[in-house]
Amino acid sequence: MKFNLFDNGINSLISGIEFYDKYLNSNDLFNQSGYGDLKLAVICIHNSVEILMKYLLSKQNELLIYNDLASRDLLEVIKLNNENNYKAPLHYMVNSRDISVQTITYNEAINRLKVFIEIRENDVMSLKLINTLRNKITHFGIYREIDFYEVIGVVNNTVEFITNTLYPIFSEDKCEFYNIQNVFNKVMEIVDFGRYQEHEYWSAFYSFEFEYLGDIVKNFINDTEIKNYLDQRELCITTEDGIGYNDFITLAVFGNEDYEDFFMKLESINYPGLNITLIKDDNDMIIACIDHYYNLTNEDNKKILESNKPFNITEEELIFDSSKKQKKFNDKKYDYKSVKSILLRTIDEAYSRSRNLS
Repeated sequence: MKFNLFDNGINSLISGIEFYDKYLNSNDLFNQSGYGDLKLAVICIHNSVEILMKYLLSKQNELLIYNDLASRDLLEVIKLNNENNYKAPLHYMVNSRDISVQTITYNEAINRLKVFIEIRENDVMSLKLINTLRNKITHFGIYREIDFYEVIGVVNNTVEFITNTLYPIFSEDKCEFYNIQNVFNKVMEIVDFGRYQEHEYWSAFYSFEFEYLGDIVKNFINDTEIKNYLDQRELCITTEDGIGYNDFITLAVFGNEDYEDFFMKLESINYPGLNITLIKDDNDMIIACIDHYYNLTNEDNKKILESNKPFNITEEELIFDSSKKQKKFNDKKYDYKSVKSILLRTIDEAYSRSRNLS
């Protein structure tokens, strides 16, 4: 059976997704059989994204996927292709002859494709991470339980790059052996479950950290000083929390009787890929950041980062602008006193603004 670049890339994606689906539904996630399926999923999906990127480069110009354009073997094939006016892609002829012609590296494929299509920086990071992970789990393996969660996150990011960025470009192209729409319907279904499992494993790994934050919030709403503050302003407060995939805490503060028009919300938002929780107001402004990995590994010196001033930031900025982030936060000891101060300050500022507007 002859596979062209496109069919080959889709075949690897199908294989990777099948192994990934098997892993996600396994009862042996962190042991031998689970590791084997996850390892094969990474290898196949890595292979798929590499081939599909080269396929898109070849659509721009067939020579873009080759490493050494001065290779005599390659030049002779190009000459023969031109003389005979072959209609088949150049790589068909390269593969059919007993010659040594190398295509570009994985990282070079990323660099070249970035010239022709827009690739977000966090996607570039994910593509490079799956390359690193592929080498790591192939040659060394996985040793920590948290490694499984990190691998799942990178697999999800890579598959979403294929579905969100590459698929719209080649969705109308002819694939000889597969129904592309059916393939990608299945892919998106499985990656949705992958995101669910990613959050589940992450929340379970940091369960003590979430319990710690939950206890602080419960103490806050039962604090006599806070109750007196709210009563004096005719305000009420409620809380809602979720577990596992929907692990979050929401505080809603609202007016009663003569002050029914006041409402504000504070909500924790989880970012498993960064191991952080952001506390935001209802304008999506960040008021604090909790680094769970740091706190887990520094039990005697837990910290919470308080915003100097509430601000908005994209996920890409969270990943790449660490120096910018540091200027926007102040380190505080992560305990009830600090969190109480942060929450009360935010509520009081919102209340004061509403009074000035009324």
